[in-house]
Amino acid sequence: MDQRANEWAREAFTARVDKNVSEEDFNQQIKDFYVLDLVPPCDGLPRYTNGYAGGYVEKYPFRGQFLIDRHEIIGRDPLNQAYRSKLPDDTARYAEALL
Repeated sequence: MDQRANEWAREAFTARVDKNVSEEDFNQQIKDFYVLDLVPPCDGLPRYTNGYAGGYVEKYPFRGQFLIDRHEIIGRDPLNQAYRSKLPDDTARYAEALL
């Protein structure tokens, strides 16, 4: 991890919900994760969000609703898949399929 990622991990460890996890185990659990909070502002991440700490909405959700006007380009099945929760690997494969 780089220095910014280390700082983020320390803050996340301190703020974690499960206080029974050691820092070493916590770091192992988040190993190889992408930290969207560390990505510089770009078109790929929303500037505004309904997500907040402890909320039910992710900070960086995928907004499938934006694809409705393009259903004739991407097809109905990929559009319908936009509304299904996906783990990171599945999300990456979905993004590749859309491209």
